[in-house]
Amino acid sequence: MKSVVIRAEGAVDAISFTYAGVDGASPTAGPWGGSGGRRHEVKLGEAEVVTEISGTHGRFGDHAVVRSLTLVTSAGAKHGPFGRREGTPFRLPLKDGARVVGFFGRSGRLLDALGVYVIKFGEMVVVTEVSGTYGPFDGQAGVVRSLAFVTNVGKHRPGEGAPFRVPVQDGGRPWVSTSTREMRCSLADRRRTSACMHFY
Repeated sequence: MKSVVIRAEGAVDAISFTYAGVDGASPTAGPWGGSGGRRHEVKLGEAEVVTEISGTHGRFGDHAVVRSLTLVTSAGAKHGPFGRREGTPFRLPLKDGARVVGFFGRSGRLLDALGVYVIKFGEMVVVTEVSGTYGPFDGQAGVVRSLAFVTNVGKHRPGEGAPFRVPVQDGGRPWVSTSTREMRCSLADRRRTSACMHFY
């Protein structure tokens, strides 16, 4: 991550972050939440990473939301608390070289819930399997309904539909194929080749 933007006042309104893209750009993920509250930006240094997240959650009006957030980085800097430190406290200290590489959340006008993506420093993430489901959707047959990626550090399950599975070969190195038979993810009608998936 390159920076984190938190909007907060009496509670945390929203969170977003920027990261270094493979093309040299700095895309923004989020925001999760609304546009209220004061804007706070945490800029991370060249080798600086987030190593701890803490805060509080509880009722704000009629809603259960994140009330405050505090970030601690590998440089020893403490940013926050952003919001109001009321409610039930939580804390996520990361050890053994782990770092936060991203956030995700559930939100409406405010930030209802917050999750983090964590990886150990220096650990390479390799996609080892792709799975998913396909089936009819919006009047069309054979539509890919969901995708799931299994890596050496995590797994996510696919959604509804008939399942397919694509194990990544050659020791986990990416490979490319335009053959449904090779990909083993083709539809029952193997004359259709639109079910292929490319890895780059």
